[in-house]
Amino acid sequence: MNILVCDDDKEFLDFLSEELIKKYGNAHEFVFVKSKDEFLNRLNNYKKFFDVLIMDICLNDSNGIDLACFAQNKFPLLQTIFITGYGDKVEDIFIKIRPYAYVSKPINFNLLCLHIDRLDSKFTEKNKESLLIVNKNTTAKIPFKDIILFESQKRKLQIYTIDNTYYIYKKINDLENITPNFFVRCHQSFLVNLYYVKGGIINNKIELITGQKIPISRSKIIETQKAYFEFRGGKLLE
Repeated sequence: MNILVCDDDKEFLDFLSEELIKKYGNAHEFVFVKSKDEFLNRLNNYKKFFDVLIMDICLNDSNGIDLACFAQNKFPLLQTIFITGYGDKVEDIFIKIRPYAYVSKPINFNLLCLHIDRLDSKFTEKNKESLLIVNKNTTAKIPFKDIILFESQKRKLQIYTIDNTYYIYKKINDLENITPNFFVRCHQSFLVNLYYVKGGIINNKIELITGQKIPISRSKIIETQKAYFEFRGGKLLE
């Protein structure tokens, strides 16, 4: 997993860096930052997806909850573990965001590692759900969680991920039967991953984090709305 850790207490951040790398070695990739500017710089310039955010609630120069919300908009699959020494701030977490967990300071390091290990198991399980692409130019196994959407173009199916676009000769109906339940068929030509929806459903279109606006056909509007609201309710996140 790719894990971003943000805390403005340098001594504590150094402790986390030393202990997490000692425990996990190269099993996970950790990035450690101690300010809002470093945090935003890493989010905007990191060439991979972050899977996990370990975030201090109260930073000297910013609100950690607001930064976590920003990060989850950029990385829809991101799971957040908050850490805090202010017990009165814990309730604020759940007003704006649905975190995976929180750990109080002084930190129980074993508890933090337990949360990391459980998330690792979840991501490992999700990565088993993959689409195998085989054609004359490409052979690739793509986790469904990395696919933004499928678009049918006559006899060809276009597959969009954050990093690449693939083409296969397959019917979108066949894909609809094997995709996980966080995909919705909103149109005859489109099958969308709900994790990448940004602005919800507006004017019978789905806005994605890529800026694309995907049309919803009249016959699919009720089904699409139902799938989206169930997803936003958290039923698919467990």
